[in-house]
Amino acid sequence: MKDTRNVLIVASTASMIKQFNLRNITLLKRLGYRVFVATNFAEPGTITAEMAQKLMTDLENHDVVTIQVDFGRASGTVKSNMICIAKLRKLFSDIAFDFVHVHSALASVLTRVAAVGKKQHIIYTIHGMQFFKGGSIKRWVAYFPVEWMLSGLTKLIITINQEDTGLVKRWFINSKTIEVPGVGIDYDRFSTSLKNKAQVLKKYGLSKDDVVFISVGELSDRKNHLPVISAINKLNNKHLKYFIVGIGPLKNEIQNYISENGLTDQVKLLGYRESDELNELLTISDFGVFPSKLEGLMTAGLEVMAAGIPLLYSDVRGISDYSEHLATGYNLNDVNESRLQKALEWAIETKDTPLYDGLSRNCKNVAKKYDKTLIDEKMLNIYENISGKAMVKE
Repeated sequence: MKDTRNVLIVASTASMIKQFNLRNITLLKRLGYRVFVATNFAEPGTITAEMAQKLMTDLENHDVVTIQVDFGRASGTVKSNMICIAKLRKLFSDIAFDFVHVHSALASVLTRVAAVGKKQHIIYTIHGMQFFKGGSIKRWVAYFPVEWMLSGLTKLIITINQEDTGLVKRWFINSKTIEVPGVGIDYDRFSTSLKNKAQVLKKYGLSKDDVVFISVGELSDRKNHLPVISAINKLNNKHLKYFIVGIGPLKNEIQNYISENGLTDQVKLLGYRESDELNELLTISDFGVFPSKLEGLMTAGLEVMAAGIPLLYSDVRGISDYSEHLATGYNLNDVNESRLQKALEWAIETKDTPLYDGLSRNCKNVAKKYDKTLIDEKMLNIYENISGKAMVKE
């Protein structure tokens, strides 16, 4: 009888499993692997505790073994990191894995340290380096040496944007690098227009004269929502509406700012929304707003573009990879209140013009190149080859 082939997927938070790895798990099971998932279900990141519990149940119902690992926030603490390393080392001693696929910065560091001497093949998908072109020296000093040293313990590094690909190929010890442009989107789901726009407008208390801007992303400093809300406050245009989809640590701060400035009719925090609900919101949205300070390859922006919606976007890696000024939207460059006001005014003037129609077509064409079927084909090729002697070639 053939031995069971095991593979382990590791991520710092359960939200990263839900948002970025469910199709990878399906691919691995199709190849005959028994899949193990090690992550923090107790502090799940950008999904709720209830969603994390449902995710665990769904995985187990599909014969995926779930393992709770108490990965800390950000860089964790010395104590919590040592506990995680010990748990992973025991796991590597108890179970022979054909390979381990790790995601997120903290999990990648701790997993590779735990794998020392355990003869594990590690695939590391980098969802955006913590250091980057134009980033602070402090970030480079804190993160680059660690990633550089651990790259020598990594069988394959997968990058998801052009900047990170260049950094890895130029500086890292491990030369086996493949760029896979993100996790892919369900293009057909988001590119198909719904027919109930009037009904959805009514549901959200909107009129046909309103210009609707939508952001999809965690309520965090990195996603940078507050400058947009401040710019909206300064414009004082009651027909400008801003919907933010997501949860996160800055929820109370953002909500307080909205309330204190009398913006409750214009700016709404909608919490986490599943794909069907997001698709409904895109039906009534005119522009996407993505002013992030840092990204890997923003899937949400691509989903918005698949719906034919132009973006107001910051000029950071992972968004600039697929965005072009006045072709798919408006480049905010270094995000500031003045630039945001100009961009919002431009958007209001552009709506219902031939220029908008051209932007919409361009967005759809670009987003189609990131369809999940194309990404899955690349990942399947990687998984088929990684456990054997042959390595994947670009």
